[in-house]
Amino acid sequence: PSSSFCGRKIEVPESGRIAYRQFKFRPTQSFGGAYASGPIDWNWQEGMMELELFVEESASVVNLRDYLTGKGVTPTDCVTGTGYANNYGPERLFDGAGMDGVSNASARWLAGEKHAANASVTIEISSSALPSGKKGLALKKIRLWRNIDVNGNDGVERAPTTWVVSGSLDGENWTELQRQSTPITWSDSMLSYDVV
Repeated sequence: PSSSFCGRKIEVPESGRIAYRQFKFRPTQSFGGAYASGPIDWNWQEGMMELELFVEESASVVNLRDYLTGKGVTPTDCVTGTGYANNYGPERLFDGAGMDGVSNASARWLAGEKHAANASVTIEISSSALPSGKKGLALKKIRLWRNIDVNGNDGVERAPTTWVVSGSLDGENWTELQRQSTPITWSDSMLSYDVV
């Protein structure tokens, strides 16, 4: 594997390939927690540089962020979140910045230390951005980009190792699309992780 990607691939279940209008990412453990003596230590903030979602549109797989940008939708228009730290809001997880391997504190998302167990980020596809006659788009692939070390303790240590991705058509009823229950191991040379 190259220095910018290393990881195993996981199939998104067939049930997760139907069309949805909202996608929610909820991390449940960070790599830093592996150093705690016992259960996950939530003083380790969750942190990521980018969440890429790839969806099916017109028989092609496209980056959802790029698709929405082409429809005039910005990250602040379509992204909401809970439990984030200070100014490191959820829109930074969907802005396309910080994936070049260069430290960029302004591009990262961080879950708050006291609220990390309840942190989540939701991306919504507005009805005006959907193709005519479609209620949503089907999720085909997920890619997580970890933070690049900025202060020496927020790169690998804060990278999520377990998480849940869900989909919804109404923002109230959610279907689990993919669960990473076996913790993945991040290395210093591993910047991204693919789930397909």
